[in-house]
Amino acid sequence: APGSSFRMSFVESALLAYSRQLDSQLLEVRKVVEPKLQAPPVLLETELEEVRQRRRRLSRCGSQASAVSATLLARLDGEGVDALLGKDAIGSHVRREEALEEWEAMLEVYLRAFGDLSRECTALLRDIEDFEGSASLALQARRLSLEQFELSLVIASVSISASNLVPGYMGMNVPNGLEQSDIAFVGAVTSTVGVLLSLFLTLRFIASRQGFLS
Repeated sequence: APGSSFRMSFVESALLAYSRQLDSQLLEVRKVVEPKLQAPPVLLETELEEVRQRRRRLSRCGSQASAVSATLLARLDGEGVDALLGKDAIGSHVRREEALEEWEAMLEVYLRAFGDLSRECTALLRDIEDFEGSASLALQARRLSLEQFELSLVIASVSISASNLVPGYMGMNVPNGLEQSDIAFVGAVTSTVGVLLSLFLTLRFIASRQGFLS
């Protein structure tokens, strides 16, 4: 029937346009994300945020493909195809069966297409989630290394400041004759370096015991 053929063409055109739209979104996400997935999981925060945004878009794409696939499957499993024929399909039994077969064949084609789209989105989502986990761990490790480096600088600064008190304690910061003595100079330098190293190693050991340094 002409009415049934027009209805089928309209539904098929809508399904084709929607599948192409979702496929285009999938390809766009894949084009941006896959090079990052193949690289080492060491990204800047901005790059990681871009991956998260693409993951959310991919998740919506996969959900939409799954929803269409479920709707088509429900049509094929129940009597939904008969409802698509409408009143225009009233005629001979043979003609009605032919129309039913055409509808079922068309719906099965798009059921497979949307099912494939859903599976591809799910697989890529899984890869992105694994990558995000690795990238987050790498970022945390980098932050921890930076914090440990900053703590080492603080310990070194405290040690140097404390060791500077040694020459003053020995009277080397005012003219008293000791600055002209080689033995006194060597003793002051040795004491300063010794205090510096002792304080640095002691503070670093305490920080390591407390878990602040590895």
